[in-house]
Amino acid sequence: MRRAFTYDWRMWTLPELNDTRPRAGFADVHVYVQGVGRRTRPPARRLHAPERFDNEEAWIAYVVGVR
Repeated sequence: MRRAFTYDWRMWTLPELNDTRPRAGFADVHVYVQGVGRRTRPPARRLHAPERFDNEEAWIAYVVGVR
């Protein structure tokens, strides 16, 4: 099989995901963030839903769609 393990993907930004929500049938979207960086080592144990957050070395974001 040629290209059996080749994947085409792209990284979506959080604003792009929010823009697609009406087409996906969601009324609202909530984003919960866990920062991982110099200021938050070890990672925070709790997720929070901030209005804004600083850019870190990395972060984990959960995007929750509300119908």
